[in-house]
Amino acid sequence: MQRKYYVLLIFEGFYYQVSIGWKSSNPELVAVSSEGTVSAKGSAGTAVVAAYSIADESVRAECQVTVEPYYGEHIKVTSVKLKAPEEVFWCGNTYRLAADILPQNATNQAVAFTSSNPKVASVSVSGQLTALTAGTAEITVRSIASGLTDTIEIEIRDADREAADAVIRKIESIGEVTLESEAAIKSARQSYDSLTAAQKALVGAGLLEVLEDAEQALADLKKEEADKNAADVAAQKISAIGAVTLESEAAIQEARAAYEALTAIQKELVGAGLLKVLEDAEQALADLKKEEADQNAANAVAQKINAIGTVTLEKEAQIQEARAAYEGLTASQKALVGQDTLVCKSHLEKSEGRICILCVPLHPEG
Repeated sequence: MQRKYYVLLIFEGFYYQVSIGWKSSNPELVAVSSEGTVSAKGSAGTAVVAAYSIADESVRAECQVTVEPYYGEHIKVTSVKLKAPEEVFWCGNTYRLAADILPQNATNQAVAFTSSNPKVASVSVSGQLTALTAGTAEITVRSIASGLTDTIEIEIRDADREAADAVIRKIESIGEVTLESEAAIKSARQSYDSLTAAQKALVGAGLLEVLEDAEQALADLKKEEADKNAADVAAQKISAIGAVTLESEAAIQEARAAYEALTAIQKELVGAGLLKVLEDAEQALADLKKEEADQNAANAVAQKINAIGTVTLEKEAQIQEARAAYEGLTASQKALVGQDTLVCKSHLEKSEGRICILCVPLHPEG
């Protein structure tokens, strides 16, 4: 229902005839006639009504007019309590604030919200809060009817900043890189890669370079360890050869294969000394194998000579075979024939001489 009210205007000073004008700051809520009659047009709210001198508008008076719904008996607001929708407010988000009014059937339950720090958190009169940047602000709700207020302090947090800061702490905690740093470096990398582009920008290129340098240092250490382990395996195989015998051949071949499988850097870690040990072992084995081969060749010839036995004409081919075998030996092998077959060589020569005698006729013709 529209109601009309009258505004009493008193100009102090000398009495003289003045032409008065009237204005309302919100004509849709509060209208004022040229005679100063105020009419409530809207259901609730406030407006400023001004009376001024038409001759000089700087001569003026104002009053605030509050329009409240009429529900019969006027029930006053006795308590107002601000309700926050969240415990934590995050930058970039908007939130709707509300207030509890007591009694619940108060005639005018209109409230207005304000912020003590609009740069951190701005709030509209109706209670829409916008979190702008990290920090704190006091949000106040005021009852339009009673003027009672309630205030809470809220914290605005920056999710991007906090995510970036968590990664920064991980990177900075890596410190001097050792092989034991691997878990920390991997954790920092995984956390960094999970950031958004905006969050990575907050971490910065400098700290990213620190992380990358740590990763490279770890890779270098792991390679050094792998090189050393590979070199140690080859070195252990060489050292295990010990005194060389014919039975050492498998161990020597295994040590050589392990050494040849190494990279140039790994071979340097084995060292020239152990390489010389391996080469000496190979030479010793080759000498032993040659000695064995010489002995076997000499023994075979010795067996042929010893097998001649008593010389008869039928032994000529056998004796010639023994001679051919003997002549096929090297000088060192021939020496072994003489040493190991109980004068086999002289036996061969005697057998050859005996064959010659047997072949001469007792009574040559003519």
